[in-house]
Amino acid sequence: MALHKNYPFPVYSDSTLKGMTKEMLIEKIRCLENNLAGAYQMNDVQAGYIDFFCKNCPHELLEKFIQEGGKYVESKDSMLIKY
Repeated sequence: MALHKNYPFPVYSDSTLKGMTKEMLIEKIRCLENNLAGAYQMNDVQAGYIDFFCKNCPHELLEKFIQEGGKYVESKDSMLIKY
């Protein structure tokens, strides 16, 4: 396994992949499919939170949230909630 400067995680080189058996490659592909499915589920959950937030917060708070790039939300008690 080689480390490439553009990736923050180990990446398999071509020679490593060519040396793997078919079963090993299928196992890696299944793992990637599972990770992708989990990412899609997380995106769906986050989209639900954003929809809820947009529908249930005051307009001024929503505008501030959008202007600040979603970095924080102030609650009614003047507390700062960081995301």
